[in-house]
Amino acid sequence: MNFLITGGAFDKLIKVWDINTHKLLFQLKGHDQGVWDLHKFSGLDLVVSAGMDKSIKIWNAKKGGPPLRQIPDAHKNWIRGLLYIPESDGLVASSSYDKTVKVWNVQTGELVQEMLGHEADIYALTYEETTNQLISCDNKGNILRWNWLEGSFKVVQQDQSGFFAIGITTIPNSKLMFTVGYNSFNIFALDISKLNKQPLYVKKGHANETWNVKYRKGTGFIYSGSTDYSVKKWNVCEFLHEIFDLEEGICVKECKEGYIENSDLNICVKQVKKSEL
Repeated sequence: MNFLITGGAFDKLIKVWDINTHKLLFQLKGHDQGVWDLHKFSGLDLVVSAGMDKSIKIWNAKKGGPPLRQIPDAHKNWIRGLLYIPESDGLVASSSYDKTVKVWNVQTGELVQEMLGHEADIYALTYEETTNQLISCDNKGNILRWNWLEGSFKVVQQDQSGFFAIGITTIPNSKLMFTVGYNSFNIFALDISKLNKQPLYVKKGHANETWNVKYRKGTGFIYSGSTDYSVKKWNVCEFLHEIFDLEEGICVKECKEGYIENSDLNICVKQVKKSEL
């Protein structure tokens, strides 16, 4: 059975739906306050969730029932970001308004790593699989890239304009990251390998604030969601044409589904600038 899992920021519930029939299968109850984020374990019917009650909980998304395991008071303030670290034997990472990023063994409840570097509330967290690193952003406009094994970080962006990212996603086998956020309708492209004083590229995205952006693995597409009640699908290759001023049509014509992740982006798009033709 194909199912969809959703969490409610205000009703404290996690809901599991049948994708084909749109039927609500069951609700997972256990959080005392709103659920801000949840993540499915790859290849398993397990879901990890977190939110305003500062706890992390593990659920059986196929059978339902109470939490299988939980870490109470995982943070000192709301948990806003949560994800499963692939190929890590059950490690999850969390980020919070308490300005910390933490890595947990959810089987034992052990705190594996606590990372300090932010000086403001952390709004989003993502995993960069090519380098096995974490990326987080706070509401002062700072984006940090973490070596979570060591607890060290590098600064990706320091934005003093008043904008801050509340949604971030990376593209495997590239240096690209896309962000969306506070008081902006746009999608921004950054280079995660360096300090970005300005975005590489800005794309007009929605008619109102854009709150989330995700890359769908193996497709070459990112999706953005906005308070204008729309979700939009974007071709990463087309973005690259505009970012790097590439010859028209090369990327779209030659990059097939999944091709972006299986080779270097530079090869995929044949970075030939129009000025060099």
